[in-house]
This record gives sequence, C-alpha cells and structure tokens, in this order.
Amino acid sequence: CPNCGSIAEIERMGDEEILKCSTCGYERSLTREEILPVEKKLVAGSLVLAIILLFILWYTSQSLIAHV
Repeated sequence: CPNCGSIAEIERMGDEEILKCSTCGYERSLTREEILPVEKKLVAGSLVLAIILLFILWYTSQSLIAHV
C-alpha cells in the first residue's frame, strides 16, 4: 500500500483492477496505458532512420580511412 506500507490486494471488478488495502482502507483504480498506434509508427520510423544514418556515417568514415 502506498499509503501505510502494508501489503495491499488487487481485486478485479469486471475489466477494472482495484488496489485495496485492508489495513487503512485505501482504494485506487489501476489503469494500463497502451501505446497509441501513431506512437508505434513514430518509433518504427525513428529506428529505421537511425539505422540508415548509422550506415551513412559508417560508410563515410570507411571511405575517409581508405583515402588516408
């Protein structure tokens, strides 16, 4: 329990989970945040762009080393 420090129980009521403490009577609804589809696309796009930029950096560094 975040209020008193004792062990609280998680009870399910339908599709909702509630954190209940029998010592102090604290109750809190537990919600899960899911990543939005737009954020998934941004993460995937960022990873692809990072890999492409890493390859370009590697290629230019190899070509500079070869010319020295």
